[in-house]
Amino acid sequence: LGLEIRQQLAAIFAEMARAGQRMPVLVEGDEGWTLQAAQAVLSIFGSSSVLWYSERAPEGSWQLPANKVNHELGREAEAAVFDLYSGFAPDAMAAIAGAIKGGGVLLILGPPLVSWAHFQDALASRIAVEPWGVNMVKRDFIQRAAWVLDAFPHKIRLCQEGPWEGIDINAPTKASASEDDWGCITACQRRAVEAVMHVVSGHRKRP
Repeated sequence: LGLEIRQQLAAIFAEMARAGQRMPVLVEGDEGWTLQAAQAVLSIFGSSSVLWYSERAPEGSWQLPANKVNHELGREAEAAVFDLYSGFAPDAMAAIAGAIKGGGVLLILGPPLVSWAHFQDALASRIAVEPWGVNMVKRDFIQRAAWVLDAFPHKIRLCQEGPWEGIDINAPTKASASEDDWGCITACQRRAVEAVMHVVSGHRKRP
């Protein structure tokens, strides 16, 4: 990534942190380029809390196991990487996206969006049933995901071939949050905790 792009990304990330706003970052290109670009973006973002869904994740990094997508449920990451080249698993994408804190980024590594409909990812070969083979694995979800991401206005796109797309962050500064005795920040959280506590202290043998 060039110096100008790095500087603009740094400015966007700073505004995201100020506003508490999450952002998807599409990193579109071949396998080698997407991994290098992702590592560059993460160095600009400056997070040490990065959750990877990728067979190409750096050694020793925090990873979401492909066969245990709920393994990290309840934990939070400042940034996450979802690698299509390791297989397009919808459950894993949902799990990894749900782990991102406010102000964080979700990097989605893959080929250009226009080719997702024809992209034969690694997951297809694992779920194909003989004698039909990989070509019979339906592409409906990945096609819809590409359509949704293309239409979604609040994103950053870094393309190996072609210009990059940034965005202006116009969200208001997030209010400073103070916790009550139960760790609740909002009235909605307080009501939820009170409901749980009410059940716990009620009849026996209830959840």
